[in-house]
Amino acid sequence: MVEITMATTISRSDNIVVGLVDKDMMVANIENGKYCQLNETGNLIWELLESPKTVDELCNLLIKDFRVSKENCQNDIISFLKEMVDRKIVLICPGK
Repeated sequence: MVEITMATTISRSDNIVVGLVDKDMMVANIENGKYCQLNETGNLIWELLESPKTVDELCNLLIKDFRVSKENCQNDIISFLKEMVDRKIVLICPGK
């Protein structure tokens, strides 16, 4: 499994299609067919990744909107991003 730290920079994959299913956003990689249905938090992370961001930057932005400790935010976001990287929906920026 891929290593993601607070200093890791994440970006959206270029090969993604996005659509709404009920109130949730669906993102799919058109190359490998893997997809993910995003809840409100996942949707916000997707929006924040319009430009590449470090995991630390993402956590700091999410803490402003949600009542969560930084430690819980870090653990949750790293777990979420690992799944998204595995599906090639987001990418780890090289050299960062």
